[in-house]
Amino acid sequence: FQCRRIDIEQVDRKVITKLDLDYIRNNRIVPVALKDGRLTVATSRPSDLFVIEDVKRKTQLDADVFVCPDEDIDAVCRALDADKQESDLDDIMSDMGDVEILHDEQEQAEDLEKIAGQSPVIKFVNYLISNSVREGASDIHIEPKEKVMKIRQRIDGVLFELMQSPLKMHPAVTSRVKIMANLD
Repeated sequence: FQCRRIDIEQVDRKVITKLDLDYIRNNRIVPVALKDGRLTVATSRPSDLFVIEDVKRKTQLDADVFVCPDEDIDAVCRALDADKQESDLDDIMSDMGDVEILHDEQEQAEDLEKIAGQSPVIKFVNYLISNSVREGASDIHIEPKEKVMKIRQRIDGVLFELMQSPLKMHPAVTSRVKIMANLD
């Protein structure tokens, strides 16, 4: 087997989708390119012939195999995770555009509970929490400013800005956090 390095720039994004990210991570094999009906894959375990045959079966393509270091596969997986999170966040943010807050004082409390229970709000708050846990943040700051809602997280005692979101999201996000914490 030939041994060489890979990075995310060398990986064809259409080809990488032929295998699930968990499968790539667990079996240490990455589809890199498709040329002339042959799949090029990189693996750090060239002696695991069962996995190579499984990839051929799953993709229904013949495969050319080369060896790469484990850390290259880890780097590709991290980049794919980051891309997936970014696209998930883009989807959540586009869904949040549909959330409207009515400003009638009597109906506002009921509307906030209803909006906070809607899927885009739940996904957004869940994303904030899971991202902060993954990053090792000790706390999350959701701050309304004049025109935007600023979201920051504290990592190792330092506040980092995670993102800025439309201000109209603030009441629904705050309400969702209160519901999750069983607060009034």
